[in-house]
Amino acid sequence: MFYNFAEVCLFFAFFSERSIHRRLVESWHFNLERGHVMRKTNNHYSNNALIVDVKGLQELLSGLGKQSCIAIGEKSGAIVRIGRRKLYNVRRIEEYLDSITEKEGNI
Repeated sequence: MFYNFAEVCLFFAFFSERSIHRRLVESWHFNLERGHVMRKTNNHYSNNALIVDVKGLQELLSGLGKQSCIAIGEKSGAIVRIGRRKLYNVRRIEEYLDSITEKEGNI
């Protein structure tokens, strides 16, 4: 199949990097005008969650640092691996915190 010069120019103009970028921006503006905007997922952890990630653990432990939460999760044996994700069993962490509180007599 042979194409004439005008068809080849139109093809490259349509699929050139600049025109693709322009079309993406135009579609984004179109979606923005219609109210279709992607927003960041906000994880709101409930108080009765069974397992949480590090951010959820930080939220449950009143804003402790990431490394402190990871250390508590490892010491308590609460790590649950699901695929590549590392999650923490909340019940085990609560039991661990209760046990170290009783040993140290902080109650």
